[in-house]
Amino acid sequence: MALNVKLWGVRGSLPTPLKPKDIEARIKSLLIDFSKSGKDVDTFLNSLAHYNFGGFGGNTACVEVNSD
Repeated sequence: MALNVKLWGVRGSLPTPLKPKDIEARIKSLLIDFSKSGKDVDTFLNSLAHYNFGGFGGNTACVEVNSD
């Protein structure tokens, strides 16, 4: 069995969490995409990549581990 490790939010020793304006821009972009999609809410949300539901690159790194 192989393990795949992905490190999210790793930028060296200077953590940079999202600013409120960055979060607002992300939400606005998602709302615009939703309104253009013509999909119902659940279908739209299920079509999004996982990084749209949170953040990384903040005060701590995130480790994603998957196995084959």
